[in-house]
Amino acid sequence: MGAADAAEAADAASGEAPRERHFLLTVAYDGGEFHGWQRQREGTTVQGTIEQLLERVLCQPVVLRGAGRTDAGVHAIGQLAGFDAVTRLAARDVRRALNALLPESVRIVAAVEHGRSIDPRREAWRKTYVYQLHLGDFLPPDRRRTFVHAGLALDLAAMRRAAALLAGVHDFTSFARAEATRRGAVRRLDAIRVLRVASGVRLFFTGSGFLYNMVRTLAAALLEVGRGRAAPEAIATMLAARDRARAPATLPPQGLHLWRVDLRTRNDDLPSARRCGAEVCEATAAPERTPAAPPLGVP
Repeated sequence: MGAADAAEAADAASGEAPRERHFLLTVAYDGGEFHGWQRQREGTTVQGTIEQLLERVLCQPVVLRGAGRTDAGVHAIGQLAGFDAVTRLAARDVRRALNALLPESVRIVAAVEHGRSIDPRREAWRKTYVYQLHLGDFLPPDRRRTFVHAGLALDLAAMRRAAALLAGVHDFTSFARAEATRRGAVRRLDAIRVLRVASGVRLFFTGSGFLYNMVRTLAAALLEVGRGRAAPEAIATMLAARDRARAPATLPPQGLHLWRVDLRTRNDDLPSARRCGAEVCEATAAPERTPAAPPLGVP
């Protein structure tokens, strides 16, 4: 019996009349397999792939509302996506059916039902992104899709001093693509953490929202500080300039991961790292604590 058949059987066996249900998915994916999250006319995307399979499982068109529109090559371990459907299926049945049909590069980490329709993009009040840097003579093959080579060593103390200058409310014009700043470039960064991991460094960026290419450019600036090519205080100069030409070139997409999304709606029913135990579920560890480090290509 296929996943769609199993879902249909579960639907029929429930004995409950179909009704409109409001679901919220936690999605993990390898962005190297896709042309980004958002549905496109051409190219395979994460949103488009899940929507096609939801239509197959639920026998009706479904529109996913994602929390973030990650680019091609960018990964996620804590993407949130909401959708509505008239069905008897419970959230756990939807999750099982999707995971049976999805390619291995995409997993539904969790599925919960809410009492109303959820739009994660509009209801997100904080997001956390992670950028991963590998330290060593070369970039190992098993890290080529999830890390960027940063050399043999970095000055983490200097990077942390520079990161502290970025926290708070600032105009981030210098760190975003020009067209992304036309509606304003003021954003709030709640915290930036520089953490040492096995043969590498993880940069955690937590804030209310991010401009296009902002995280990858901030990571590039911190990398320049870590390599000794810029003083920590140079970050403040870049911010004050409000000039994209004053900041370094954007780093490649493969090092970037959408780690966690916090909604205004309480999401306590989403899996925590402690309860989940899966390789991607540590993404939902509370950012106020030291972030958990899931083995994203870490040997």
